[in-house]
Amino acid sequence: MIAVGRGVPLACAMLMAGPGLAQDDTPVTPVPAPVLEASVDGRIDRLDIRIGAAQFGAPPVLWTDSIAVAGADYIRLLIRVEGDFGPEAVLRILPALGPASEVHLDRIDPKGLWTDLFPLGRATLLLLAPDPPAEAVLVLDSIAVEAKGGELYSAWGANDIMPVHDPAVPPAVAGVAQAVAWLSFIEGGASRACTGVLIRSDLLLTNQHCIASDAACASMRAIFGYEYDAAGRLNMGPQIGCAGFDPAWSDFALDVTALRLTGSPGAEYAPISLPDMDPGEDALHGPLFIVQHPGPHPKQVSFIDCGAAASPVDGRTAASDFTHTCDTAEGSSGAPVFNAAGQLVGLHHFGFRDGSADIWHENRAVLAPLIVPWLQATVLSAPVARASE
Repeated sequence: MIAVGRGVPLACAMLMAGPGLAQDDTPVTPVPAPVLEASVDGRIDRLDIRIGAAQFGAPPVLWTDSIAVAGADYIRLLIRVEGDFGPEAVLRILPALGPASEVHLDRIDPKGLWTDLFPLGRATLLLLAPDPPAEAVLVLDSIAVEAKGGELYSAWGANDIMPVHDPAVPPAVAGVAQAVAWLSFIEGGASRACTGVLIRSDLLLTNQHCIASDAACASMRAIFGYEYDAAGRLNMGPQIGCAGFDPAWSDFALDVTALRLTGSPGAEYAPISLPDMDPGEDALHGPLFIVQHPGPHPKQVSFIDCGAAASPVDGRTAASDFTHTCDTAEGSSGAPVFNAAGQLVGLHHFGFRDGSADIWHENRAVLAPLIVPWLQATVLSAPVARASE
């Protein structure tokens, strides 16, 4: 058993002060500024565990062991390969929750590969190959460990976020929610979390301040079906990678990024329908709901006392946002906001801090009437995107 210590919890936020973006990996003092609700929810520790000829057993299972971090919601590994294991060698991962996965060792980039997440902080690893190589080495380079301390909730009044399959949640809300995924990625030396929503079978929408680089894309996993069911059982569906980051599919002013996935989860998790007309103020009238993954937690929803407060208001650019009173938390960035008819009306990105100055008392989301035309012109008009619809 490879047991890794949990260490000191880490709690920090990503802030936006005026037009510029400031990031700090240390706890911050509350200030009157909006909060970009991407979450820094984990730390990265060096392992440098080397598995070579001295550790190999008889094929096909050259090596096996378990890895665990007590109390962690998840862990994941950065693995490297030195030498040549051959085209048939794989690392099979048996997590404590969710389906097994395999990594083909001959496809690992020289810089290494971040594995899928191991929920509940543990998994069994098996190195499989038909023949033991004489000089090849599998390196468990680093480990990302969920290490969240306190959470910064942007709750309007009481915190009414609840599991998506809570009996109080309307069935129509739970139906739309299946398109929402938890995004876990590595950037800036930390493990980070956001929320994303499926808009086509293999196309995902999230915030630009979440995924805005090749490195973030390469390490990202979109985890579908991570939620408690109606019986209270914790489930997890597939973990899908990012096929590549395209700067043309990312817009700073609207704080939006579209990503093509390495698989097509839409066959099991129905994508949302994009509004085909400008919803304007009428679509924001009445109750709203938001589906999200706050931090590393299973899917949750806010619909109590959830509605639009003002529109339009300034976000990253003039008149791009509306304010809303739906409860959110770190990790809720990229969460879709819907009206009572299940129509997408916005993409959440800004929260607020309790005790801040009077200038900021509601969450903010980018208006869907601005995002959808951008998608149509930039992403959905591409020939590959049309073929995948």
